Order: sequence, then C-alpha cells, then structure tokens
Amino acid sequence: MANVTEGGQCLEGFEVTFAEQATCVVVGLGLVLCFAVLSFGSAETRARYLGGDGQLMFERLQASHVSLSSRGCSPMAMAGLRLSMAGYIFFTLTRMRSVELFGTFTIWSWVLLGFYFGITGFLSLQKACRGADAESSNNRATSLHRFLWVMFQVMVVVALFIDLIVWLVLIPLEYTFSGWDKMVALYFNLTSVSAHNINFVFLVIETYLNRMTVLRAHAPFIVLYGSMYIVFSWFQFWIWSRFWYIFLDWCILGLIIVPCYFALAGALYGAFIAISKCAVRLKKGVDPELLPTEEGILASQELAEAEAS
Repeated sequence: MANVTEGGQCLEGFEVTFAEQATCVVVGLGLVLCFAVLSFGSAETRARYLGGDGQLMFERLQASHVSLSSRGCSPMAMAGLRLSMAGYIFFTLTRMRSVELFGTFTIWSWVLLGFYFGITGFLSLQKACRGADAESSNNRATSLHRFLWVMFQVMVVVALFIDLIVWLVLIPLEYTFSGWDKMVALYFNLTSVSAHNINFVFLVIETYLNRMTVLRAHAPFIVLYGSMYIVFSWFQFWIWSRFWYIFLDWCILGLIIVPCYFALAGALYGAFIAISKCAVRLKKGVDPELLPTEEGILASQELAEAEAS
C-alpha cells in the first residue's frame, strides 16, 4: 500500500496529533506491561484473569521433550529435518528483494522460526551424538529448553495468524490500493510465499513429530510477542517513516488504532486457545507419558477413550 509518512511525520492530509500518538503509545505500553505480568507473574494471577490453573509447568519439562520425537523418529532424523527447514528459511531470506522487509511482522517471525529450527536441530543432533537420554544430567531442562518450548508455541500460533491475515486482509487491500502487479510482486515471490504458507506447513510437521504441547497458561506470551511488534512499529515510523500494516498506521486510522491494538491482542489470544485444542489432535496416538504437561496427557487420554468408545 502507498506510504503516507515521511521524515517521521504523516504526509499532508494524513496528520495525527501528538495527543493521538501519545494515546496510542500509552495503550500499547499498557498491553506490554499487562501481558508481561501475566506471562512472568504468579500462577494465581493468570488463573484469576485467564482461567485454568495458571501453571506454566516448566518444572515438568525435560530436555528430551525439546530434542526428541514422539513418533519414533531417531534423534538424527529429527536433527536432519529441523536443520533442513532452518537451512531453507535462511536461504529464502537471502532472496529477499529489500532489507526493509525485515521490519515486517512476517519476516520477524520467519527469522525467529529459522533460529528455532536451527537450535532445536542442534539439540537433536547433540542428543544423537550422546546416545540414550536416560542420564538425568543429560535430560534436565535448562532455561534454553524452556525458552524453546515457549518459542515453539508462539511460532505455531503466529504462523497461522500471519497466513490468515495475509490471505484474507493484506492481499485484498494491496490489490485494492496498489493494483495487481504490485500485489503479485510483493506477495508471490519465493520469500513471501514461503513465509506466508510454508511456515505453517513446517510447524504442523514439527507439532506432529515433537514432544511439546501447547499449554493454555502460556497464551499470554503470544500477546506479549505481538505487543512488542506494536512498540517496534512506532520506532519504525519515527526513524524510518514507515508502517507496514494499515491496522497499525495511526496516520490513516488515527485513534481507531487503539481498538485495533485490543483486537490484535484478542485475536492472538483466541488463536492460541484454538491452536492448543487443535495441537491435541496432532498428538493423537502418542504415549501420554512422552508429553510434558498434564493438559496434554489428559487430552490425549480423552481422545483415545473417545476413539475406543
């Protein structure tokens, strides 16, 4: 879509007042603070405001949950698959037509997904080289494993969210405002097609094969991630005079951006809850004892009982 900013200012006809910008900033920072508290605060706080027991269950996580497969794939096979996906992601980034695209939410997430597959692939390879993971010293989860568990859940939800927003909102808007040729150039090159489609395919495969679950109590992390991009978008405007998304562009929408922030937070949170239920289906047939959380174990058992009856 056409850029309506220049020099950190909205162009004539798209002015926004300092008070309107300040209101958007206060609301955005409020979202970051609120979901940072919900993400890193007490289980009681999460349970009070979001339901469930609020437990993050990090104490149940083992290194094997991150590095090994729940479907009988060898650690070496998991390493090969994950490192191949990481390699593909970083290859597509070299084909990007402009470094400015690193400022988009899509490329943010595509880069992080590359690092996720690269790191988990290395951990799987490390496990393959060490052999069985029976020794507690080799199977104890570290802060890195806990971070990767959260990262996996965030990436799954973000992939679905990005793909739906691009196909249902951004592509039609780009076609309307900029025409067919620019829309095709922007969304139908190798990097864009991969980051808006292949991302979800990769994560469906990963969810099916790995031992990690999508836990409801981790839902605040997805909103925190989205809120951090909102904050980044302000600096992108002030420094580089650019908003990539119309629903974050206060030059076009003014204070309508405020309900857009809440709508984005609600959509991300709702998508996480929906994905948590769908992820259980992808774990069908998995030995419940291979999963790190009771939520995943109970859901897997309930599915098995339903199938048996």
